[in-house]
Amino acid sequence: MKTMKKILLVLLAAIFTSGGIAMAQTVQVYTTATVDGVAWCLNRTVKGYVTYHLTYHLNKTGYVDRMHANVHKAELYDAETGEKYIYVDEGSDNLGVSWGFWNSPDNPGFDYDLEENTIPIGTLPSDGCNVWATFKLITKGGEKNYTMRSITQVHINANGETTAEFYKTSEDCNL
Repeated sequence: MKTMKKILLVLLAAIFTSGGIAMAQTVQVYTTATVDGVAWCLNRTVKGYVTYHLTYHLNKTGYVDRMHANVHKAELYDAETGEKYIYVDEGSDNLGVSWGFWNSPDNPGFDYDLEENTIPIGTLPSDGCNVWATFKLITKGGEKNYTMRSITQVHINANGETTAEFYKTSEDCNL
């Protein structure tokens, strides 16, 4: 009987200590953007598709609290010449800057159609970091390159005061 009580006690302790862990989870999805439009400063029509590997973590309340995205596969080409573009893009976000984009994407600089997602977004964090370090379209030989980098970092203390703020965006047409 004493052994049975110890086993039951250990099982109950395991259930109570892991309850929060069981509710939080990491979700991985692949989402595809179909591209057909003029690409920013390239002044060339780019066609094809990009498949992103999107990973996000749901907190104990069931809402996203951090996200990471990178290109899984890209088949982009110049509509006039047929020249293939290499596409590089990667980013991490625990500030909430890009979370809504994946549910209802809108980008005035590039025409594309992204599959709709249903990422559960709750209250945005009061501090965090959004680093979208690369977004590049590169041609063979490097004749027509486009690079955009974006970094956003905001920290807010317990009193609601912004203690650190950093924004940097750069574009390079390299034409």
